[in-house]
Amino acid sequence: MTQAKSWTKRWWRRLRTLVDRRALERELDEELAFHLEMETAKLRRAGAGAAEARRRAALAFGGVEHAKEAVRDARWLAWAPAFALDLRLGARMLAKAPWLTLVGSLGMAIGVAISAGAFALYHSYFFPDLPLRDGDRIVSLVHLESRWRGYDRQLLHDFGVWKRELRSVTELGAFRTIQRNLVAPTGEIEPLPIAEMSAAGFRLAGVAPRLGRTLIDADERPGAAPVLVIDEQVWRTRFGGDPGVIGRTMRLASVEHTIVGVMPAGFGFPLNHRYWVAPRADPSAYAPGTGPAVYVFGRLAPGATVEKSQAELALLDRRLAAGRKGTDAEHVASRLVPYSDIGTHSAAEDEATSWRIMRLVIVLLLAVIAMNVGVLVYARTMNRGPEIAVRTALGATRRRIVAQLFAEAALLAGVSAALGLGIVAVGLRWLDRWIAESGGAPFWLRPGLSAGTVLHALALGILGAAIVGLYPALRATRGQLRGAIGSSGAGSQPRLGATWTTLIVVQVAAAVAVLPPALLKSVELGRQAMRPAGFAAGEFLTAKAALEPEASSGGGGGEAKEVDAAHAAKVQATLARLLARLDEQPTVAGVTVASDLPWGGGTSSVEVEGGRRGRAFYVDVDDRWMNLFGVRVLSGRRFVAADAEATGSARPVIVNRSFVDDLLGGAAVTGLRMRYPSSGDEPQPWLEIVGVIDDFPTGLELPGLPRARVYHPAAAGAAGADTLLIHLRGETPAQFAPRLRRLALDVDPLLQLSGVKSLAAIYAEDMQTFARVALGLLLAAASVLLLSAAGIHALVSFTVNKRHREIGIRTALGANARRILGSVLARAAGQLAVGAAVGLVLTVLLDRATGGELMSGAALVVVPTAASFAVLVGLLAAAGPARRALRVQPTEAIRAE
Repeated sequence: MTQAKSWTKRWWRRLRTLVDRRALERELDEELAFHLEMETAKLRRAGAGAAEARRRAALAFGGVEHAKEAVRDARWLAWAPAFALDLRLGARMLAKAPWLTLVGSLGMAIGVAISAGAFALYHSYFFPDLPLRDGDRIVSLVHLESRWRGYDRQLLHDFGVWKRELRSVTELGAFRTIQRNLVAPTGEIEPLPIAEMSAAGFRLAGVAPRLGRTLIDADERPGAAPVLVIDEQVWRTRFGGDPGVIGRTMRLASVEHTIVGVMPAGFGFPLNHRYWVAPRADPSAYAPGTGPAVYVFGRLAPGATVEKSQAELALLDRRLAAGRKGTDAEHVASRLVPYSDIGTHSAAEDEATSWRIMRLVIVLLLAVIAMNVGVLVYARTMNRGPEIAVRTALGATRRRIVAQLFAEAALLAGVSAALGLGIVAVGLRWLDRWIAESGGAPFWLRPGLSAGTVLHALALGILGAAIVGLYPALRATRGQLRGAIGSSGAGSQPRLGATWTTLIVVQVAAAVAVLPPALLKSVELGRQAMRPAGFAAGEFLTAKAALEPEASSGGGGGEAKEVDAAHAAKVQATLARLLARLDEQPTVAGVTVASDLPWGGGTSSVEVEGGRRGRAFYVDVDDRWMNLFGVRVLSGRRFVAADAEATGSARPVIVNRSFVDDLLGGAAVTGLRMRYPSSGDEPQPWLEIVGVIDDFPTGLELPGLPRARVYHPAAAGAAGADTLLIHLRGETPAQFAPRLRRLALDVDPLLQLSGVKSLAAIYAEDMQTFARVALGLLLAAASVLLLSAAGIHALVSFTVNKRHREIGIRTALGANARRILGSVLARAAGQLAVGAAVGLVLTVLLDRATGGELMSGAALVVVPTAASFAVLVGLLAAAGPARRALRVQPTEAIRAE
């Protein structure tokens, strides 16, 4: 009981110190006064007089204020009120330096925003924790193609083997997203994305249905009745939340499906689906590397690890390798990746490399920003040396001074962290909107700022405060500065030496190397974002066409190839019928088919006969494409219908004007041959260039991408040629879109049309993306420009300020003012010139390493301009303090020495 009372009393006193500090200070004053009186009385008993006894007692006691400070420091949570006071003082000091506060907080905010944004992308978008039972143990199994470092999704054959023999991964399932036309009783047509998913997916997710049941294994058997599972939102919007929905039907294409279950809101597995049907494909019926593209998922078995499962997968891979010989699957390797890779494809080696490069760029940019802010604070803190010396002489401890300087940095970092989080919140909102417009977010993604992102930003703020505040504070409170008060009259100042010169050189070099490419890319993107399409894009309607078989069926070996060939022939015939129906429409001025939009396509290295190489876009178009868009032929000929049937080296190609200018220097190209790099042992065939057309769209230049384009002939429905482009007259794309869907349904119920939009709307969306990226780059470049200018100014002006007395003494000794100013500027100019030279060399090396793409051919103009700007800022920074020093009276300078 006694111990409990003692513990309660002790903690009550501790809590009381946080509430009634005035009473505690009164107790401290009374206690110290009592001890002082006791010491005085003791000395008087020893024979000292009253005044002498009090003086000696005070000396023996060591100073009342020092004693009070020691007692305060020993209290529980003593740092809290002291730090609160330091924050108030720090706020006043920052208010007295608005330029430093503005530049420093903006720079650190950009750094926090970049790092916190990358953290949010990595942990919330690319590799998040799945909100499912044992979500961290759910994985995806993929085939990585070793030649082009991408995924091969035709792994249905291997999925069957894994399902039978893989022991370290359970609940193996597969899914693919298919498009089906929902035909309403009223005749209205709506294309729906549907998950064709194994019943194992529902068992793996472990989420009970809202009504009815989920898919079961029996639903996957041949001959089973077609069933459908829907989610709660579909149930409420389409069926009004009718509890009797189980057993009702929905017509998907030409097949009636019976609704057997309703999943709860937010389920979404495997991605963001709302409709689920059972697959009918038999994996054993497919040869390796054939069949539909699928995603495979599973859960690590109890006790299994990723490493153990990967080892077992490798063993199966070696056994399956024999069956892949001579097939498209020969160059694949099986891998285990996080499940979220299904939605982001971030674990592929090429994507992982890009992610590593992005993180490196982030680190480098943060280093530049941190250096700039640190230089500003360091220069300002060093200039406060006399103030710190005076405070030390008045009894302030080094820890107290460091705490106060750190509090200033903490305030600066706190404001920066809040501002940086605001920038991230806006950026993530843009990203979430774009994801929603692109088809919806995966079920595991939680939009907005996560708690982890906020904590990460706060940690960055604390780290920034430590870097920006502690180092300058510790440097400024070293012994030689605390002793400066005794020698301040002798003009003693901290020695700068080579370290300060190195900082100036690095600062200028960073500005010269980083700013030009960032500004150039932002200007290029901004210019492109404001460029019109160059043709009447509002008169064109586009859509992606796809035709899937009634049911998934396969075959082995040559039979699979025959099935694929038969389906390809059916696709071409179906699209040909659709084109014929479109030609009959009175408002259709023309229609064509291509593999991509006019400004889209893939990119590849190309080799032109004679050894000339470069990069170019490539796209497949039919023989009506150039006439439809009115593209002018500069030399040679257009495509004809027979060109689509040509194969191998007999296949002709057409190039654009930029291909001729950029790869051949304007030389005649018609009749020459070109080819693409080999993806295997066999070289690619030579293709004859039969014509040259004008650039289309006119003036379109995508930053970092080639202007050169190569056009291949293709028939409607051929591999990849599935983009419809319809020119309308007298009717808008929005008005014609419903009729297009009805025409497709009449041609074939399985013909799917997706992305039905006007070219003008798609072009505007793409340009808006460029505008957002340009704005982000411009803001980052502007902040780095501001920080670089401020950092260079702070460094050089601080250097000249430290020579203040030297300049005054030289003036007193009769030196010419112009000569003194010239010598000061000459030294500063030398440091700035070295930094500019280093920056120029770095920029040239980086530009060469990127093949000239970094500076887009403007290095000879932009880089010297940036170097001149940095040098000019430095010289102006040096001239101001030097001119002020020249106004010092010689007698004052001599007296100071």
